Amino acid sequence: MNAIRHLVYAMIAGAMFLTAPVTAAAAEPAALVEDVLSGLPGVAVMQFLDTGDTVELGTDGEVILSYLASCVRETVTGGKITVGERQSSISGGLVVREKVNCDTDQLILTSSQSNESGVVAFRAAAGGDPVVTIYGTRPVFVFDEIPSEIVIERRDRKVANFTIAPDSRIFDLAETDISLFPNGIYKASSGEKSITIRVDPAARASQVPVISRLVRF
Repeated sequence: MNAIRHLVYAMIAGAMFLTAPVTAAAAEPAALVEDVLSGLPGVAVMQFLDTGDTVELGTDGEVILSYLASCVRETVTGGKITVGERQSSISGGLVVREKVNCDTDQLILTSSQSNESGVVAFRAAAGGDPVVTIYGTRPVFVFDEIPSEIVIERRDRKVANFTIAPDSRIFDLAETDISLFPNGIYKASSGEKSITIRVDPAARASQVPVISRLVRF
C-alpha cells in the first residue's frame, strides 16, 4: 500500500487539484482525500476539496475523507458525496464516521483574511512562527512550492538538526526513516519561511491518519 501511495503522490505532485467528477467551488479547503480505497472516483490521494464540491463514487468507489475544521474522518462507499463545512452529505451510499485528533487551527482565518482566497492563519509562536500540533511522530508536509530543502531543528532540547530534501509537493516522513519525538517542539525552516511543530505527548509512529499529521508549509 505504501508503494502504491508513493506512486500516486508522485503522479499528482504537479497538480494538487484535479478536476474529473469533482465540481469545484472557490473556497478555503474543507476536506482532504486521505485515501482512495477502490473504484475510480476521479479524485486523488491528498487532494483538497472545497465546501460544495461533489464526488461521484458510482456503485463501488470508496474513499476516505477528513475534515480540517471538525477532525471528522469519513469512509464513504458508493453514491454521491457533497462536501460540507464539517462533514459530507451522502446520497445513495454508505458512510462510517469517526472523530480523530487534528489541529483545527490550521484553518482559522482572521476577518480580513476570510475574503482572500487561499490565505491561512495559524497560532503564532513567541518568535512569530505559525504553530501546528501533530498527533503522529511522522508529519506529512504539504507545500505550495517544493523547497530545495527543509532544516528541522528541535527547540526544547539540544540535539543535532536534520535536513530533508522534498521531491514532491506532498512529503510524508512515514516514507523515510525519520521520526520526531513525542512531546517534542521543532522548528522546520526553508529560507525565510518557518513553522513550529509541536508533537503531542501521546503521538505514535504508525497507523496515524494523515489529518492528524498534516503540516501545511
